[in-house]
Amino acid sequence: MPLSRLLWVFLAVTFSGSSVAQQVTQVQTAVSSQVGQTVTLNCRYEVSWTTGYYNIFWYKQLPRGEMTFLIRQYSEVGNARNGRYSVNFQKADKSISLIISSLQLEDSAKYFCALWELTVLEVMGKAEQKPQSLIRESPTASGPQLKCTPAHPRREMVVLWLLHLWSGSEDLILNKSSF
Repeated sequence: MPLSRLLWVFLAVTFSGSSVAQQVTQVQTAVSSQVGQTVTLNCRYEVSWTTGYYNIFWYKQLPRGEMTFLIRQYSEVGNARNGRYSVNFQKADKSISLIISSLQLEDSAKYFCALWELTVLEVMGKAEQKPQSLIRESPTASGPQLKCTPAHPRREMVVLWLLHLWSGSEDLILNKSSF
């Protein structure tokens, strides 16, 4: 089989920086398959709460280092699907698998499974809603700031800051991978 037809998918591990004890583990170190086939990447997770709501995200890290959002699974709904990407979410077993169908050479990358507890943001300062608008005034020119300090930093850790837009989409706003 020609090497160009062989597809390597590398996995990496990412951890959440929340104050709640969370852990995400991907035990596969490398998976290979062929163009056009389907591949499954496995992820197990731990949360310290039993009634909380959370999201699990899958990301793909491109060769230049940028992270691309693939799919999100909310803890209270059935299996998510987004184009060629789907998940097999087993909440009781605390596992989620990313399924990529119709593999393409461009799918060769590192894949990250990330767990996010729903977080509340408190903005200090004056916020005023004007009639028929959602304009908010910030107390300083720099605006609100969020701080994330991992309890147990590791070399392989990646912290992602995501901005959840009213439209329902997410934007990656910062990627920090050195601690």
